[in-house]
Amino acid sequence: MVRESHKSLIEKGLQLEKEGEPEKAIQLYLDVVKKDHLNAAAYNRLMVLYRKQKAPRKEIAIINEAIKAYEDNVKAEQSTWSKKNRKAASISRELVKALGLVDKKGAPVNQPAQIVTWKKRKENVSKKLAHQ
Repeated sequence: MVRESHKSLIEKGLQLEKEGEPEKAIQLYLDVVKKDHLNAAAYNRLMVLYRKQKAPRKEIAIINEAIKAYEDNVKAEQSTWSKKNRKAASISRELVKALGLVDKKGAPVNQPAQIVTWKKRKENVSKKLAHQ
């Protein structure tokens, strides 16, 4: 059996959506993020479909999952780089602190655009849930 690329699975999911099969599309997108936990396209489609289904709790859950996957990935990459480049990492930490690019705990002040977008979306969905 030939394994399909994540891109072709996303395209198949979009086709299922057009054919009025949102549940099948959702399952396909869930399979994609299970295999590729950094697939923003699949997360975004899930968010859209849950919104269309008026399922805000599912939408928030998938937003949280996406944000966590991306933040965990950034931390892992930083940790790997820091271990390989100890001296440069030490100098870099001092520099980013001096420039105000990290908070007191050392977390970046500026986040990737995708995470910012998802956090705004989460805020909007949370407000709607609070008013129900």
